[in-house]
Amino acid sequence: MILFDLGLLEYLFKIFYEVAIAKNTILNLQMLAQQFFGSSHAIKAKSIFKLLSRHVDRINQPSSNTTIDENHIFYELDCIKSVYDSSIHIYYTDDAISRLYVCGDNHYKNTISTIDIITILRDYSLITKKEAAEKFAQLCAFNIMGTLIHYNDILIVLKDDLPEGESIKSYLERLNNHQKFKSFMNMIWWFKRDYKKALTEIGQFISLMISRSREDGVFIEQDIITAIWCFWYQKVQFTIKSEQSKLHFFARSFLFTAIELLKRIEPDHENKGIWGQLWSIYNDIVKFTYGEDMDRGIENKSKSLLAQMIYEFEFESNTKIFNFIASGLTAGTSESNFFQKAYAESSIMMRQKGDAK
Repeated sequence: MILFDLGLLEYLFKIFYEVAIAKNTILNLQMLAQQFFGSSHAIKAKSIFKLLSRHVDRINQPSSNTTIDENHIFYELDCIKSVYDSSIHIYYTDDAISRLYVCGDNHYKNTISTIDIITILRDYSLITKKEAAEKFAQLCAFNIMGTLIHYNDILIVLKDDLPEGESIKSYLERLNNHQKFKSFMNMIWWFKRDYKKALTEIGQFISLMISRSREDGVFIEQDIITAIWCFWYQKVQFTIKSEQSKLHFFARSFLFTAIELLKRIEPDHENKGIWGQLWSIYNDIVKFTYGEDMDRGIENKSKSLLAQMIYEFEFESNTKIFNFIASGLTAGTSESNFFQKAYAESSIMMRQKGDAK
C-alpha cells in the first residue's frame, strides 16, 4: 500500500473519523501476514495489520452477500465495488482504471488519491511543507503517474543540500547524486515526452527561480540555476534529435524561458535586472559546457542563434519579445550591438525568403 510505504497510513485516522476497508481485503491481508515463511510482502502485510489493529474501533469492514467470481480478472475490484456506497464512501485509489471501475460516473467527485491526502496533511499542518515535498518525490520514484509536481516542492527538497558559494560543477554533481531531485526530474522531464513540453518545463522552472527572488525575497544562487539548466540539457541531449548542436538546445530553451518570464513579470523598464540575470545565466551555461573549447566565435554564435530564433518566433506568433530580452544587455556595448545586428540580419533574411517564395 502506497500510504504505508510513505509512512502516512496512520494519518488517515487524523483526516477521517472512520475508515472503511472491505472485509475481503482485511482477510487477504491477515492471511498474507500469517504466512510462516516471511517474504517481504508478508512482513509488510504484518506491519500494516498491526498498525490497523490499533485503530480497529474506527475501521468499518463492509461485506456483501453478492456472489463474486474468484476467477474474474478484476476479482479484488469486484469485492470493493460490491460494498462501495457513493452516498457514504470516498474511494481511495491512485489507479485510474480502478477509480472508473468501482465508482463509474462518480469517479471524479467521490474519490481521493495519495496526492490529495498529502496535500490535505500539508494544508492542515499535519506534516511540514518539506515532508510533503519529500513524499511527492517518493511518489515520483514509485512512478505514480499523474503526480502533481510544483517546482516549489523541488526547491524545498534541494534547499538544505546545496550549500552557498559552490561552483556550477559542484552543484551539478550534487544534483546528479540527489535522489529526490532526480525522482522529480525523471517524472517531469521524462525522455518520451515531446520536446516542446520539455522546453516549456525548463522555461517555467528557470523563470520561477529568477522571478522568485524579486517576488518573495527568496534568493537562489545563480550557479544553482545554471546547474539545473545544465541538468536539463543532460536529460534531453541524447533523446531529442531535432537540434543541431548544444547551442541550439541552450538558445531555444532561453527563448522558452523568456516567454515564461513574460507571463510572470510586468513588462516595464524596471525588469532590466531580471533580463540581465537571464543573460548572465545563459552566458555561464555556454561557457561551462564548452569549457576549454570556448572562444569568441562560440560566444557570438550563441547570440546570433538566439536572435534568429527570437525573430522566427515573433514572425510566426506575431508576438514581440525582442526588446524585453535585449534590455538585459547594456546599451552601447559590443555585446548589445552584436545582438541587435544579428536580430536585424535575421529580419532581412526572413523577408528575403518570403520574397523568394
